[in-house]
Amino acid sequence: MNTYDEITHEPIETPDLSAGYTYPGQRYVGTERVILRGTVELYPPDGLGYDKSVYEDCLYYHTYTEDELAAQHPPDEPNPSDVEKRLTAVEDELQTTKILLGVERMTLVELARQLRPIIEQAVSAALDDATALQSVPLFPTWAIGLEVAKDARYQYGGTLYRCVQAHTTQDGWEPDKTPALWVVVSLEEWPDFVQPTGAHDAYNTGDKVTFNGAHYICTMDGCTWSPEAYPAAWQKQ
Repeated sequence: MNTYDEITHEPIETPDLSAGYTYPGQRYVGTERVILRGTVELYPPDGLGYDKSVYEDCLYYHTYTEDELAAQHPPDEPNPSDVEKRLTAVEDELQTTKILLGVERMTLVELARQLRPIIEQAVSAALDDATALQSVPLFPTWAIGLEVAKDARYQYGGTLYRCVQAHTTQDGWEPDKTPALWVVVSLEEWPDFVQPTGAHDAYNTGDKVTFNGAHYICTMDGCTWSPEAYPAAWQKQ
């Protein structure tokens, strides 16, 4: 199958999948004459007919934009080794609270509310997914009007989600309704296929999914199609 640039339609022999991705399409190549049956005898020598458009099945190549490249390379995450320092800061804050206010003058709820932001900050950046899934209540809760960074984890409805695209939360953009913005944090080896909406959440070579009850491994980078829509990009197990 031939590959063409999506803008210039120039042929590309070896597309650079590190700088873009391909998707299936059809390219107009010309027309062919179709003669209506029985008209040659009535209207010799050529008969009656019409010109039929001819298309070639092909792949189009899309070059990543600057925004798409930036989405694939987020800033470095905090080093998990900072956990001890963060927890020490929590302990220091607790000790300061005891000294200034006196625990006996505070209810347990008041103390929990005061320390909650510090605990959320400490655990959300440092815990790996396996530990995070055992500590979902410690993560910040999704709400409207939050500035959410890519890869930040929030709880919603008792489920832990990871942001896949930085945004400001809005009504109707709840994590369970917007797969383009959120994915469920999971340790599943074969998670369910989620339809990508662009390069920021496309599948890459080696990614594993479950689709219609079967397991598949992606065989190309920047894949935005399901195993059913583009079988050539997936290897059924």
